[in-house]
Amino acid sequence: MSVSALPEPQLSWSEDRPGRGVTVLGFAGELDLATAPQAESLILPRLDGARSLVLDFSGLTFLGAAGLNLVLRARLLATRRGIDLRLVAGARCVTRVFELAEDAGWPPVPVYRRLADALEEQA
Repeated sequence: MSVSALPEPQLSWSEDRPGRGVTVLGFAGELDLATAPQAESLILPRLDGARSLVLDFSGLTFLGAAGLNLVLRARLLATRRGIDLRLVAGARCVTRVFELAEDAGWPPVPVYRRLADALEEQA
């Protein structure tokens, strides 16, 4: 099979505002080198004027290095701006990436198994 015969990675997203100043961006599919620019164009602008941003990755089936890099950059920007950034990582393929990053010395990202848990601590 040639590389050109591989299917294009798919990434879909949704947005919700469950509370004042709280934005939830949900993603489903694959977050990798091919889809990270799309996710970046959604995540970074929402750091302007937000009090809290929750990235719901519970619908992801794959998280590559480009996705990890994006979240770490968003976390850095959020911290500098005083914004609370949280991550919902339902699948083991997502939680494992953040566990390994933290073990390697990267700044920890608050990770929750369920969206309700991430939002509960917002209250």
